[in-house]
Amino acid sequence: MRSRRVYSVLSLIESDEIPLFREFLAITQFNPNKYLGRFFDLWVEKVLSNQAPIDSTTFLEGSGFQASRLDKLCSQLLRAAMDFLAFREFQNQAGTRMQLLSQALEQRAAQESELRRHHERYAKWLSKEPESALRYHQDLDLALQMAAVRTRNRETRSLWKEDFQDLHHRLDNYYFLQKLKLACASANARYLYNQESPPNTDFLNYFHQLAREAPVNYPLTQAYLLTLKTLSFPDDPQHLRGLLDLLQDHAGSFGLKDAIDLYQYALNFCIRKRNQGNRMYNEFIAALYR
Repeated sequence: MRSRRVYSVLSLIESDEIPLFREFLAITQFNPNKYLGRFFDLWVEKVLSNQAPIDSTTFLEGSGFQASRLDKLCSQLLRAAMDFLAFREFQNQAGTRMQLLSQALEQRAAQESELRRHHERYAKWLSKEPESALRYHQDLDLALQMAAVRTRNRETRSLWKEDFQDLHHRLDNYYFLQKLKLACASANARYLYNQESPPNTDFLNYFHQLAREAPVNYPLTQAYLLTLKTLSFPDDPQHLRGLLDLLQDHAGSFGLKDAIDLYQYALNFCIRKRNQGNRMYNEFIAALYR
């Protein structure tokens, strides 16, 4: 039974989420099959709670379910499990909920006063979130929504002066952050796969274009730019020093994944340099661990 796709998805549900998934299956809007909850209990009892392999015949023994229905029940349980994981993520992502609420209010033609109140609540919540690509994207999306509301009762000239340039700035920052993250991953992969030759001309031209155009007034964008400089010009330690200083000052304001990625890039780089015989990087390694 562990070879079935439904097992790979069910195994992602944490033990403390199992009662929640049972409640989810009991909601007919999500699951019209009233027997699916009992079928899930069978999975918990005979597969998820046991390490020993089990075949279909043993799995169904004494359950009352027919072998001819096994494939369909597994398919239905798989869909329900994926819906549950998506719903849990929806519950855990306040920003996503606010985005969807904005869309619902807009599509249902809510009063402008209600839209403004929601946008104000959303903006206040976003202002307290750590820097991340997701936060930049949500910030941009909210600014677009607010500008769309303002176009209904304001002159186009005012919109240009007060909103349009700001929207372009937000879009540029999100766009360049994503490009910098991809470039860092690409530069780091050269070392992971023992391709430590200098970057080719095309990459250097691309790098210089990014460095010229990337808006560095956002600490997270600047951190990825310094990371890319560190990886692309490994013989110049000033870029690493700049990255360490920035991480010391701002890492606490970054999203967890971005902070981990940036520290890991820097740490792996320093370890490679030390393994090449440069003992100077021991100081950097110690600072990163601290």
